[in-house]
Amino acid sequence: MSFCLTNFRKETGGKKPEVGLRQIYTIQILEKGVKIMKRKWINALSVLFFGFWGGVLRYLFSRLFNFNGTIMVNLIGCFLLAFLTYFFISFKNFAEWLTVGLSTGLVGSFTTFSSFNLDIFKLLLLNKNGYLIFYVSSSILGGLALAFLGSFLGTLIGHRMGAREGGRE
Repeated sequence: MSFCLTNFRKETGGKKPEVGLRQIYTIQILEKGVKIMKRKWINALSVLFFGFWGGVLRYLFSRLFNFNGTIMVNLIGCFLLAFLTYFFISFKNFAEWLTVGLSTGLVGSFTTFSSFNLDIFKLLLLNKNGYLIFYVSSSILGGLALAFLGSFLGTLIGHRMGAREGGRE
């Protein structure tokens, strides 16, 4: 804003510009819009950065463990997403870009529903019914159990860290 007013003063021979309430309100709206845009870009870049690493980790798991890699990343992801969500809710002392980057970027690109379904389809085609039942039930029931554990631990640790922060003030 100061740059624009400085240029305006130069163009008008040094006279102070007459600024009405409408112009001030417009400038305030524009400044808020710039802050919101900046925050959205920072969030998007955070998702991009953490998403890259989540994708790399998922790739490594799939190469090292084949079908079991998909189960592992999805179970780890169930725990991580619940843990991070409830930790961030309980502790409330993190930047938005970090919470969005870790949850949407890292965990979102690390876990994979499409690979889960593709693996089920492959197991059906291979007629591996016993492993198919194990695969589906362990993914769903294990995911629910780990999400519960993650939410419990995230809340517990978040509250403890919040209490420590509150005790220091």
